Amino acid sequence: NNSDTNNKAISEIPRTRFDSLGVKISGSEVMFSNSRQCLVYDYIILGTGASGGFAASAFVQQGIEKGQLCMITKENFPPYEHLVGAEQLQVSSLPNSLLELDLFKTSREWLIHNSIDIFLDTTITDIDTEKKLLTSKAGTLFSASKALIIATGTTSIKIPLLRPSVTTGNSGTATTNASPKLPNHSISHVASNNEMQLMSSRKNSLDITKPTPRWKVTEGIFGLHYLRTINDVKSLIQCLNELARRSGPQNSQCVVIGGNCVAMEYAAAIRMRGFQVKMVFESDCLIQDLFSPEISSKFEEYFAQKGIDIIKKHTCDGIVIEQNKVVGCRLSNGKVLKCALAIVSIGSKPNSSMFEGKLTLQIHTMKPGVCVDGSLQTSSPGIYAIGGVSSMLFFSLCKSKLEDTEHSKRTADHVVSVIMHKHRNPFEYFPSMSCSMFGLNWYFFGDSAGNQCTLVGDLASKLIVLWIWQARIQGALITNGTVSDIQKLKLATAEQKLLNLVQVKKIVNSDDLLKLL
Repeated sequence: NNSDTNNKAISEIPRTRFDSLGVKISGSEVMFSNSRQCLVYDYIILGTGASGGFAASAFVQQGIEKGQLCMITKENFPPYEHLVGAEQLQVSSLPNSLLELDLFKTSREWLIHNSIDIFLDTTITDIDTEKKLLTSKAGTLFSASKALIIATGTTSIKIPLLRPSVTTGNSGTATTNASPKLPNHSISHVASNNEMQLMSSRKNSLDITKPTPRWKVTEGIFGLHYLRTINDVKSLIQCLNELARRSGPQNSQCVVIGGNCVAMEYAAAIRMRGFQVKMVFESDCLIQDLFSPEISSKFEEYFAQKGIDIIKKHTCDGIVIEQNKVVGCRLSNGKVLKCALAIVSIGSKPNSSMFEGKLTLQIHTMKPGVCVDGSLQTSSPGIYAIGGVSSMLFFSLCKSKLEDTEHSKRTADHVVSVIMHKHRNPFEYFPSMSCSMFGLNWYFFGDSAGNQCTLVGDLASKLIVLWIWQARIQGALITNGTVSDIQKLKLATAEQKLLNLVQVKKIVNSDDLLKLL
């Protein structure tokens, strides 16, 4: 009840309590006049993805004192990079220690050493934006006396589960059509509660297995994976190992749904383990927001040479499930691709639903999330949003949201600087991203806007792509470049270097183009 939070704290409670790491809580604990206990900190970070971890690191660099900062997450791990690199799939298992895995600086030992309280497996169900007060599912109150940072990140966009229908014959015996190649009317979408009630009246002709709740769509389904958390990657590695043990990688079919950078990396990593891989995506080219069809065709040819089949201009209507395991993916044309493993990477949406009606949100835009101003402050003073959950409508350089690790770090560093030094300098960021597949590394800088796209060189050796507007570089991509090549191209893009387009058109060698820059 929000009215409970209107009472002022009347006393400090000198009892001993511990956070999720078993460390004595260093924050203050107060009692409200209605006997509700509340943990009070100067700064609270809600969420422990890359952005939350970088923010904690930035606070430590600013020299915060013991008991000033706490982190709250519904996950059971300290901060780490949520989009774990696909290279982790090359190992047979993941170590239990995040310190060994070296995914992120803020390991358990680091948090303990810097006296940062962290509350794992803690779901926040309500927020009082005026008081910067959080209420957990267990009823615990957390108060941020100076600043609350929202770093809840994003969640994967899900694909429906499709299960073979169960029919009842005249004898009353239930029979199941187990083939994944069922006609459309015989495959049932996972039903809502209302749909289940409606269909219960028709159980003599049709029955559907119990629906899987949307937020637990992958639980209990062998072979279905969304890659957002460390648990997702651990589960995928276990699945790959089990499929290799059962029938061998060469006899196991994987379908990667999506054509973005993450999908490309994981398709390559799984293929490198010997599995049969198909990629399915809706657009006519890979990474549609960045690649032109000409650029995409080069990567498609490269993937085909490595044994990956690409199916373009098709969506996946659903994942076909039998006996709680993946058996196929149904495409928009009705065809079912048989597979034992389905990896879904069709985008994400911000974890911002709990702030509806309390903070200004952007929903139906290219940059959805919690609206922030140039200092990354939300519509409520003292509350900030960083990383994937933030919506930067003021930042017009990129057409869509920025969710790479560098962006997470920059937003975290900026917001901590704003909070600690009380300045209002606007956030500035030079977009960049990188990707690695089959030993091919590529880097992108700037923006893919421009009225001219110039390609020089060869993908496998060294390819350079320039996005040009009014003879100035707006964006650039390079494959297999040296550190010096990458820095030179990045600097030229950041400066929006003016080019002699006549000279550029005559260049056919990537090294010659770099000399021109």
